[in-house]
Amino acid sequence: MKKQILTYILLFFQGIWLGYGQVSDNGEVNSSEIPHENIFIHYNTTLLLSGEYLYYKVYCRNASSNGESLISKIAYVTLVGEDGASVFQHKIVLEAGSGQGDFFVPVSVKSGNYKLIGYTQWMKNKGIEHFFQGDISIINPYLSDQSAILKGANDTLQTQVKSKGSLFSDGETGTLSLKDSVLNTRNKVVLTLEGQSKSKIKGDYSLSVRKVDPFAVSPPISFKTFNPLILEKPEDTNDTFYIPEMRGDLISGMVKFNDKSLRRDAKVVVSIPGENAVTKVANIDGSGNFLINLDKPYDSNQAIFQVLDQEKDVFNITLDNNDLFDYSGLSFYNFSLTPQLEDELLKKSIHNQIENAFFSVKPDTLAITEPSRPAYLDKMQFYNLDEYTRFPTVQETLIEIVTNVFPRRIGKDNYRIQVRNYIEDTYIPPNAQPLLLVDGILIQDHKYLLKYDSRKIKRIGVLQDKYILGMQIFQGVVIMETIDGDFKLPVNDNYVVPLELAKPLDKKKYFSPTYGDSISTKDRIPDYRHQLLWKPEVKITDKDTSFVFYTSDVEGTFEIRLEGFSASGEPISLHKNFRVK
Repeated sequence: MKKQILTYILLFFQGIWLGYGQVSDNGEVNSSEIPHENIFIHYNTTLLLSGEYLYYKVYCRNASSNGESLISKIAYVTLVGEDGASVFQHKIVLEAGSGQGDFFVPVSVKSGNYKLIGYTQWMKNKGIEHFFQGDISIINPYLSDQSAILKGANDTLQTQVKSKGSLFSDGETGTLSLKDSVLNTRNKVVLTLEGQSKSKIKGDYSLSVRKVDPFAVSPPISFKTFNPLILEKPEDTNDTFYIPEMRGDLISGMVKFNDKSLRRDAKVVVSIPGENAVTKVANIDGSGNFLINLDKPYDSNQAIFQVLDQEKDVFNITLDNNDLFDYSGLSFYNFSLTPQLEDELLKKSIHNQIENAFFSVKPDTLAITEPSRPAYLDKMQFYNLDEYTRFPTVQETLIEIVTNVFPRRIGKDNYRIQVRNYIEDTYIPPNAQPLLLVDGILIQDHKYLLKYDSRKIKRIGVLQDKYILGMQIFQGVVIMETIDGDFKLPVNDNYVVPLELAKPLDKKKYFSPTYGDSISTKDRIPDYRHQLLWKPEVKITDKDTSFVFYTSDVEGTFEIRLEGFSASGEPISLHKNFRVK
């Protein structure tokens, strides 16, 4: 059964994998011949306090070649406690096999040991044993219950590790160098990556500079201590088969037929409103299942699912939840907190509070992304309603202002908005529907919209051409944008299902201050950063590359870690320590 499903997937994704797998005479595919993936996560620390950020970079690699994986475009990262509950579940967009994310640890998270887990939907077919697993401990100093990290506490201060340069082949690929190994507070630091050759060091990396905590914590995972190629497992025999997300988010579910009848021509549409509004249509198979691929970025977590059918009231929709796993078999690092660390813990907690108090003057920023625009927008004729006499309803506005769009009576007491074909005198059948969108939401109840207050609408756009969305053909497109962008559908019908989606995280550019010789306002702002630098996107193209950052008011030993892959697929893991006094 799984092989037959996989054959369908191969056709659905236009034969991208046919070079990998062999198709037998009976149409079955040997899924073991399709490349598997591995996930590696470079994260900034293995110990966090409430009020700190966990930063991470996700690398998705081909399990055989260790090169960038061409399979998945979405990765999942979750933090799981010893009780098996998830603290967060993030969806990460993968571009060229990598992505990034972060998590602010709130005071609601208890002290304890946690596991950072990373995977793709394609990796689910091999089981949890194949997922990336890294240990993280959390201290919440604001809660009285610290039993999870006080049991059997007998650890002492961690011995500081001296700088060793490269963790791979003693610097065979490259080394990190600093002009000075001891610096003052608020000093400029110039870090140089010296590669053995341009071809060996060129690649995709992430860079972290963070104070070394004087606690006995789980050692950070590097490519020297993590080798996913050894995590082999026999092919899964479970009937559940997970489809790889080769183009974007895959949303699956089922349409249930209340009257037990079967309508094979029914379709499901999802509308996600926002500046980058998304509308997708998918067919329903003979068992009521559907699959929708969200391959464009979207702004909102709110989605509206509808069924396109003339007898919509006999349907309702349920969505699949494929994110439930049994984490009871995980083993956790046993971090212990001792009374000797009280002063250090208090100092770090105060530093966090000061940094958070001044966050507004040290903000991270969202990376600019190109907006996703449907092609029909460039061909539309728009009507800015403030340039015309305002009418109370949409119906009156269409009749008096908008050309080539008109309400048409359907049946005894129903109406449908229709769009004239751009070819004059072309007959339009009564059942020819336009794609009608208000704030990105598909409208099926045209009668409801015709009565809508048009004084809330900013502009109306019209396309007279036929438009194909999925397998559905529409006679023209009409879009309406409200002034406040707050259009709502009535949701008292079974065929309309509002749902909150797990939107992929936005990319960020992380704050890093600069200090000059002259006194300025920012020089008087307290700087108690323990994380001096986090750069999740480091593209190395030259043999030697330099990075500039500044120390803070925090003294101690700091560690520089560079993790990533060369263009040839070689894992690179470099680190170096320096002191601030």
